[in-house]
Amino acid sequence: MLKLGDNITTDHICPAGALYIPVRSNIPEISKHAFKVVDETFAQRSRQTGGGIIVGGANYAQGSSREQAAMVPAI
Repeated sequence: MLKLGDNITTDHICPAGALYIPVRSNIPEISKHAFKVVDETFAQRSRQTGGGIIVGGANYAQGSSREQAAMVPAI
């Protein structure tokens, strides 16, 4: 589904900021925006195909603690 380089942070995986605060606890809703800063089509393609594999490099998911980042790609 997606091949990523090194140093992909939780901000790349799960969006942050004022627009997403209202839905940050709604995993199905925020998953619609997964990897949006890397690939705007990821969430839609993932839903259409029923999922797939994400390949990440060194330091995948490093950065601020955001529990949603671990769950968002799986929805």
